[in-house]
Amino acid sequence: MKKKLRQLIVDDICFVYLLQERLKRDPDTEELQWENELQIFEEGYPKHPLIIIFLAKDDYYMGNPLTKEIVEGLNLQLPGLLRRLLNYGLEQGWDGRQQRMKLSNGMAILRSLGFDTKAVEPSAEPRI
Repeated sequence: MKKKLRQLIVDDICFVYLLQERLKRDPDTEELQWENELQIFEEGYPKHPLIIIFLAKDDYYMGNPLTKEIVEGLNLQLPGLLRRLLNYGLEQGWDGRQQRMKLSNGMAILRSLGFDTKAVEPSAEPRI
């Protein structure tokens, strides 16, 4: 995916976001997995982003399941989901003008928003 800043306007406030995808190998399980880093910041305040990290298993045929909508409505490129994630960060106390916040539990956040993430989560069991 290209590293392109995209806009999301909420209540007449312009937010800019960037989604970076990296394919990595889990050192414990040797399983390929996607690390998706979503950065959202208020336009004009790039030093104070909301950063959410999502780990997803690699799908052999489709690639990154969090950008292909394997689970209905679960695509990190959909504006509706991005707005819900932004609202979650704001509810957790993020202020895009004064502080940065990093949340490493992106899949738990998606579950709290009502998504069934079992189909896209990396396996927790190491290979024998």
